[in-house]
Amino acid sequence: MDRKPQSVARLLQTRSDLAELLRQTGQRRELLQQVRRALPEELAPHCVAATLERGSLRLRADSPVWAARLRYQVPQLLARLRADRPGLANIQVKAGPAADGGIARSRQDAPAAPRAPSPAAASAVEAAARQVTDPSLCHALQRLARTLRGGD
Repeated sequence: MDRKPQSVARLLQTRSDLAELLRQTGQRRELLQQVRRALPEELAPHCVAATLERGSLRLRADSPVWAARLRYQVPQLLARLRADRPGLANIQVKAGPAADGGIARSRQDAPAAPRAPSPAAASAVEAAARQVTDPSLCHALQRLARTLRGGD
């Protein structure tokens, strides 16, 4: 029973269940893009998933804070989306990662680069080092403070 592996493209052509999943994924991606275009620029990247079922649009934000901000936009969003989707009855918003693990996010939606440490952070670490009685921990905190100041 020596079976040859099949390419993904061939599987998608021959297996109707996989083709249907691919079609649904494309529809969800298009819906998410439509929702993002209708949202304010700063909010759009935080909407990570969108599904439409029986007139109810379900949105997922990447955190509870962004979900709350997204909820404030529901009336305006509903009005904008109804132009293309007249059967749209309501919008529900939840927080948490996208069901696809964030695959629907585009490369331009990547998180911002970490900020440079502030002098206040270095001072706080130095103050903590002065309070510590363990010499190795004190030394490690002093090294960290130097690094935060850019001296290491």
